[in-house]
Amino acid sequence: MNKKIIITCSVIAAVLAVVIGFVFYDIFATKRANDPADETADRPRVDLASVVPTDALALWEGSNLQEAMPFLYRDGVLAPFLNRLPTKVFQWEAAISLHCEGYRKEVCPLLAIQLPKTQDGVALLEEVADGLGSQRKIRYDGYPIYTNPGEGVSYGVCRNIMLISPSLELVKSSVLHIDKKISLAQSDSRYNAAKDKVFSRSVIHFDPRKVDKFDVSLIVPGKRSAYSALTRRFLSRFCDWISLSVSSKDGEMSFSGVAYNELQHSDASFAQILSRQGSGRRLQKMDIASMVPCEAQWLVSIRPYNAETWTQEWNLWRKGCFPRTEPDEATMNWFKDCNVQQIASFAVTISSKTARFCALRIPGYPFGKEAEVVPFLHSKNLTAMVGGLMVPEDASHSCTIGDWVFIGSAQNLEWLSSNVRSYYFFSLQDYMDQTPAASLMNPREGVLLAVVNLDRHRKEIAPFLTDRYSGIFDKAVKGHNFNCLVLNGISDGKDLAIKGSIFTKTLSQMPTLKIKTDKGTAEVVASSAPVKIPLGPFKVKNAATGRENTLSQNYTDLSLKLVDDRNKLIKGGIQMSDTICGCVEQIDLLKNGKLQMIFAAGNKIYVMDRLGNFVKPFPITLEKKVLLGPKVYDWEGNKVYSLMVLHTDNTVSMYDISGNKPLGWNDITVPERIRKFPEVFECGSRKWWVLRTDYQTIIYNLQTGLPVTDFSKKSHRLSRDTQLEQISSSEIVATTQGGDKVCINLLTGEFSKR
Repeated sequence: MNKKIIITCSVIAAVLAVVIGFVFYDIFATKRANDPADETADRPRVDLASVVPTDALALWEGSNLQEAMPFLYRDGVLAPFLNRLPTKVFQWEAAISLHCEGYRKEVCPLLAIQLPKTQDGVALLEEVADGLGSQRKIRYDGYPIYTNPGEGVSYGVCRNIMLISPSLELVKSSVLHIDKKISLAQSDSRYNAAKDKVFSRSVIHFDPRKVDKFDVSLIVPGKRSAYSALTRRFLSRFCDWISLSVSSKDGEMSFSGVAYNELQHSDASFAQILSRQGSGRRLQKMDIASMVPCEAQWLVSIRPYNAETWTQEWNLWRKGCFPRTEPDEATMNWFKDCNVQQIASFAVTISSKTARFCALRIPGYPFGKEAEVVPFLHSKNLTAMVGGLMVPEDASHSCTIGDWVFIGSAQNLEWLSSNVRSYYFFSLQDYMDQTPAASLMNPREGVLLAVVNLDRHRKEIAPFLTDRYSGIFDKAVKGHNFNCLVLNGISDGKDLAIKGSIFTKTLSQMPTLKIKTDKGTAEVVASSAPVKIPLGPFKVKNAATGRENTLSQNYTDLSLKLVDDRNKLIKGGIQMSDTICGCVEQIDLLKNGKLQMIFAAGNKIYVMDRLGNFVKPFPITLEKKVLLGPKVYDWEGNKVYSLMVLHTDNTVSMYDISGNKPLGWNDITVPERIRKFPEVFECGSRKWWVLRTDYQTIIYNLQTGLPVTDFSKKSHRLSRDTQLEQISSSEIVATTQGGDKVCINLLTGEFSKR
């Protein structure tokens, strides 16, 4: 996947406060079991932003410190210190700000706690210091500050406000800002204006133009330069300030707020352009999710009021942010004449690779027939019209399906067209409608929708995150079956209202595909789960000793190692260029009783002897990459082998030992994901293939790979778990998806109700 694309998606997540949420999540301690209930919830909140230095990257405000605990991670940098504080401190008003500190410019927290009028601040400091042992006390601007090298924390009291931070310089800076009255609340009009638009006891504020400052802590060194350049350009013109109320309950972190702009009706803000698209206007339903496969990694959709208005405002913003991209007049006229109603982009995995698509909602699009893949004439200028995030690397072709025009490579569009038009198509909309995120998928007055599947997309994000935050991310989603981010951008007439949730939940029942049958609606399980590929180690028989050897692969350098039953090395460092495709079987290639190992990697079939040496003429090359296999069959028991493999393009193929397909063989393929090999079913004196998918059961001829009858008819579709009961040498009884018992003649294909 292109670096720019991954980073741009991460930028969107940063705008939604995911990055900031992770940093807050990492700083403090979890709720302590013996903490008392919040007794100050009804007290007016003290505006502690008046003690926060103006260089703050982000600020959390809450009615008390305890409110922060559900968001925060138990192994954070201040956790040991906070766990030693008196319990009463967790009931007091608090604010947490993040700053760039030190020569490495790493993110550092500052915690400010408002002490009650009855609390002696100096006495509290001494109480805490006595409990921590060795301390160093200094006075700065007349106020006492303690440092504890062992705990890695500094803390002090200034004007009845307790300040805590790993950085002594940050505590000093806060004292200085309090005395000189040049804090965030007193010096930044954007903070005060945005704060008045968000009504909540728990609020996160941040300046999107400073989000790139998090890259030292979040992004691995080799990726920072590209990340910073892109974030600065985009976020500096996204909006002036973001304030979000935040709450967390039962695996859902919800946020809502505003992307504020200091100058109203300015073309410098992308958020304001989006907001004006929906201001007082009736918008088309944002239905792109109904055209996107449920296994999508992510989806971003924008809903302009009309193409002409969008073109004018987008171009003004683009010239200030990305001046090098300039569409030609023909593309601009085409865009306006087509009256594009929605602009979307999404990514799915095809053959183990990420494939991106652009989608434009253009009712009555005149170019190309329905579902026909044709060249797209405006590919070179499309980026300048809709932005680089929305356009795939290969935008050479288009395909019209309903009111939508999909743009991408010809091969990817063929795959998408086949899936979307399939009877068994399971859309992202249908999937999300059966989850807690359903209400966020199509809001009224919504002008922006972003959906990120955190399970599927984390492989793309992980290489960019430092080990610390990659670990936090993995822990947050581990053990849950629904990990997703959903964001809405909603027009409020002036600013862009933001609403969304991050879900890390375990659903008791996963979403199911509901299909209509002659007897109503039937359910089939979701197709989004990946194919399970065994990683080994693989046990094989040593024909010379009769004992068990083990073949394993190092997934760092892909090398193979063969050891005997006592773990003694037979041969190691066997170089490979791909991973083994989940199967290692044994054959007697020379028909002399000496067994060899056979396995696939990439698009090659390998044969290895018991000493770890490759047997010539192997490896042999197949026409396509293998996902799983080979499965070895010796039909006559004469050591003439047939190999079955599942390719990465979702087809099941048969080959002889030389890599040639048997005469008359037709590859087996279905619209849904094939997860395992067909079973061999014996009926009379003959054998048949039985393929069971998540949705159905299909029976194929053993020699040709062709279905024995037309299973695409509604009345002929067999349930995925049907029993096959033999009633004659060529006939079986099975159950359809509608629940009917039917009789199938495997030789003639005759189909009748039982």
